[in-house]
Amino acid sequence: MSAELPAEGCRTTTPFHDLTEFAAIPRVTALRLSPDGQWLAAAVQTLSADGKKYLTSLWRIDPGAGRRAG
Repeated sequence: MSAELPAEGCRTTTPFHDLTEFAAIPRVTALRLSPDGQWLAAAVQTLSADGKKYLTSLWRIDPGAGRRAG
């Protein structure tokens, strides 16, 4: 299996072609549903401004907010 480089003059549009951009994508590292099922806690890691470490933040998510209408 060989890695192919994009043709000269072509620009890639995804972060998957650049390791630095890929490492900067926020990532979910843990999910926990509250005991009553009303909310979801997510630990999300993002790359620090200097690019030397990951910072973790906690997000509180309403699991019902993404339901389809209908």
